[in-house]
Order: sequence, then C-alpha cells, then structure tokens
Amino acid sequence: MSIHLKGLKPGDLGEVTLIVGDPGRVELISSLFTNVESVVDTSREFVLYVGEYQGRRVSVCSTGIGVGSTEIAITELWRMMHK
Repeated sequence: MSIHLKGLKPGDLGEVTLIVGDPGRVELISSLFTNVESVVDTSREFVLYVGEYQGRRVSVCSTGIGVGSTEIAITELWRMMHK
C-alpha cells in the first residue's frame, strides 16, 4: 500500500496515468471518464481518480505545487505500477 497516496494498492491504477498539478483538474479530466472511482483517501494535494476512457482504464492524479510533492506522487505511482 502507498504511504502518501492513502488507499492506493497495486492493481488500482489504469494502463495510462495522467499527472496534473491542480486537484481541480482531476475532477475536470475524470468527468470525461465512465465508471469513475476515487481510489485514494483524498488528503492535501493528492487526488486520484480511475475510470474508463474510450475503452481503456485511465488514472489521473494531482501533485499539488512544487517539486517535493510531485516527486512523492511520481514515486508512489511508480511503486504501485511495478509491484
């Protein structure tokens, strides 16, 4: 299980993951998905939704502002994709 993206487990992510800074963009982008679900207990800047877009399972995750939180998000996502 992820430390900072609380609730995220291996297998939760889509085959494609989009990374955005602003958590508001996660909701905007995921509004284009079908079968949308939130897989992270939202805390601070990290918001992650997974759904289907044109027949593919897709994730979108926010990082917030700055390189520190971006590094955390990318590291946690990478770990979940490679377990």
